[in-house]
Amino acid sequence: MKPLLSASVLWLAPALALAQTAEPVSPPPAESSPPAASAPAASSWTDKVKLSAKAYLRYSYELGQEAKNSNQFTIDRIYLQSEYFATDKVRFQLTLDSGVTRNASGNQVFLAETKSAFIEVKDLVAKGLYLRAGILPLAWIPYEEDLWGYRVQGPLPMDRWGYITSADIGLAVGGSLPSKYGSFQVNLTDGEGFRFSELGKRKEVQARLTVNPLASMGGLASGVFVTGYGSFGEYDDTGLAARAKSRVIGEVGFQSAPLTVAGAYAVARDSQPKVKGRYTVGDENLVTGHGLYGFAVVNVGELSHAPVMEGVDVVARYDHLEPDRVVENDTLNLLIAGVGYRWNKNIRSIADYETVSYGADVGGVGTHKPAEKRLKLQTEFKF
Repeated sequence: MKPLLSASVLWLAPALALAQTAEPVSPPPAESSPPAASAPAASSWTDKVKLSAKAYLRYSYELGQEAKNSNQFTIDRIYLQSEYFATDKVRFQLTLDSGVTRNASGNQVFLAETKSAFIEVKDLVAKGLYLRAGILPLAWIPYEEDLWGYRVQGPLPMDRWGYITSADIGLAVGGSLPSKYGSFQVNLTDGEGFRFSELGKRKEVQARLTVNPLASMGGLASGVFVTGYGSFGEYDDTGLAARAKSRVIGEVGFQSAPLTVAGAYAVARDSQPKVKGRYTVGDENLVTGHGLYGFAVVNVGELSHAPVMEGVDVVARYDHLEPDRVVENDTLNLLIAGVGYRWNKNIRSIADYETVSYGADVGGVGTHKPAEKRLKLQTEFKF
């Protein structure tokens, strides 16, 4: 019954959405979880509360030789969020995150966990500046998810590779640069991520700076951006010969209503035991990996000005990761290509082909792990 229910909802989405006019959404300048607009003057406490939700529904069909036509209906994520506007400058946000897991008896269950729970003070010292404390969105993943726009397809590279998570407990300061020249965020957090408690005394610092150098020119030129990110910390786990944990990312791109395109290069340094379980790496105490990736979203309706194409996107993404620079044939490559459709501002779908290929020695010398190939149909609902 659960797969049937998921399938029914997934395929009924287009029919429900056709009752509304498709509305192309012009993407705003990318920014990591910008402060919410001030709540209107409240006559009761209910006027100070805002509720929202988001769900990612998926059907996937495996094409790889080893998969033998396996296919699945599932719900990848469910987010429930509430915001309380104590004043026009102070708000509290709580987000619950639920995803599919298996319990000890092998049953499929949805377990909810706290994704964010923080207090925010905005316009602190200067307009557009905010301070947050609690379990909060971090500097990189939420920013890039806003830029990409199709998080429903799956996690972005640094998240998918396991190098950066999206939330952690700590402090953050951020905001917009004057005259729309960009945005920034700096975090000081425990470093273990929102799913794990602090193991010891060590903390992690993350910082992102996005600059729109041509903002003053207006028009399409204002969509050019350059982003730099760095995070530095140490692992608290016992028995490690080395504790270093750092990531550096550089990204350039262009964002506008008809086109979003970005390319990035990343370097990650880790204690060897912390990555050995995920990847094929050498025996050195410190492992340095690097990767590059790029993605693009073309708003066909906006670009062609053809009413029949309104709401249609063409999307593509390529990821390349080498987990250890000193080890050969350990690479992972991901390719995604598909078509998205925005039924309205609350519903969007994507149908795409995804393949993951591996270096010859991933999993062992001469293993030649077969490539994964799959078709995916996914729909995002939100309100």
